[in-house]
Amino acid sequence: MRAARALCSGLAALALAACGEAADAPSAADAGAPGVEVEHRALGTVAVGAEGAREAVTFDLPSDARAFALTLQTTPTALCLPAALEGGPGAPPVPAGWRARADDARRCADCPNPLVGRPGATTVLVPNGATSAGVGGGWWVDIACVDGETGAPTAAEVSVHLSVLRGEAPADAWLALPLVVAAPPSADHDRLQRAVDVAAETYAAAHIRFEPLHIVAHEGVRVVDDLDRDLPTVFADGAALPPGLPVFVVDRIGPPPAGPADAASLGAAGGIPGPVGLPGGPRSGIALALTPYDPSKPDPLGAVLAHELGHHLGLFHTSEPAGSPTDPLPDTADADGRNLMHWYVDATPGALSPHQIEVLRRSPWLTPTDPP
Repeated sequence: MRAARALCSGLAALALAACGEAADAPSAADAGAPGVEVEHRALGTVAVGAEGAREAVTFDLPSDARAFALTLQTTPTALCLPAALEGGPGAPPVPAGWRARADDARRCADCPNPLVGRPGATTVLVPNGATSAGVGGGWWVDIACVDGETGAPTAAEVSVHLSVLRGEAPADAWLALPLVVAAPPSADHDRLQRAVDVAAETYAAAHIRFEPLHIVAHEGVRVVDDLDRDLPTVFADGAALPPGLPVFVVDRIGPPPAGPADAASLGAAGGIPGPVGLPGGPRSGIALALTPYDPSKPDPLGAVLAHELGHHLGLFHTSEPAGSPTDPLPDTADADGRNLMHWYVDATPGALSPHQIEVLRRSPWLTPTDPP
């Protein structure tokens, strides 16, 4: 995300926590919420040839499954994504043959579930549109891999991971997102706290809390010059952090701005959506830049954090600079700069539409919790 101002969000009660053992995203069953559960499954490793997988990966979902996140994880230089994903009661979210029709075989903008492949790992959240239908039943996915830089077909080993949301929390029930902010000891922690507070207020409108929330001291890669090359190195340190969605604080993303008022990249999500759990994976996290900002203007860091969290949980931009919308939701206007997921992020976070809130609340990252 590029912005003239930085964005950030947070919680009012942030604690400095010591690093702990990494683990997968927590289960709703662990939270003690009856009727709602998140299952995590490793479906194995597939050897994909340059012309696609020889055999489709299949999986069955229970009748109470409401949504799932499917992640195809590979080496940081390969880009593997569904050539087809079909099953369940509705239309295929990723229909077979889309790559032959697409201008860019790494991106399906008109699939029922929009799809953007990323080197290292690609995740699909099903459904991520305006629907209340479940996803129970048999499914299969065909996998294609290309070189992450050239787009040429390539062979790769792909590990397939599945996170399934079973049951459905009432619309007024609160959900918890475990969040870990990893920042250098020298970082401006007051600024980070303010940013987290801004983001927390934004997500409270969707009845989502950052819980548990950790801010940990972390010395890692400080500059991200190239997203595809450097983000996997940044995110690799996630395996040593406490469980949760990791946000890595860096000094800069992209080329240095000419001045504090210049547009700069202030945040980058690992994917749309990003992987669930899988700590240390090449796309498992968010990078947030503490780029200097014009102190005479509001700090955009909190809004950027809220925006990038939206991407990682499954929200696409409502529009791009050229005017082409990328999300499938009927209640997000293309040119509405007041929406959180507009391509240009201002210092004040935009609002979330009802359908965007539905998509967020389907993420297997979220589990039921008590109201604040």
